[in-house]
Amino acid sequence: MTTKHSNSNSRSNMKEFKRHRLTFAESSDSSRRYKGVVQRQNVHYGTFKLDKEAAMVYDRAAMKLRNDDYSQRNIPLNSLTLQEHNFQSLHTTDEILCMIKDGSYQAKFIDFVSTQSVAIESKAVENAW
Repeated sequence: MTTKHSNSNSRSNMKEFKRHRLTFAESSDSSRRYKGVVQRQNVHYGTFKLDKEAAMVYDRAAMKLRNDDYSQRNIPLNSLTLQEHNFQSLHTTDEILCMIKDGSYQAKFIDFVSTQSVAIESKAVENAW
């Protein structure tokens, strides 16, 4: 029963995800290299000067909407992007999508990573004594 609920929730998230489109202001065919990046005036998350920016936003939304499925990312995972799971787990889907839309996601994510780094350093110093 739990699996069915999870699948239903996953399908619901995918439907919501498909309704959200990304775009970028740069006019080039390079957008075809990235999933979820389309050239059109009717946008949901905003316009982006570079297709890579739009691809990153797509990845962030996809991570939350696809329950952390990393299989279809545009930008490869690295030590920083791996922290996004922890950051996103602190927020609801709506909160994450609102941050993406209003442009505050990046600043809040960087603040989260900085806070985590300070906490790790403090713990290391504490353990050294």
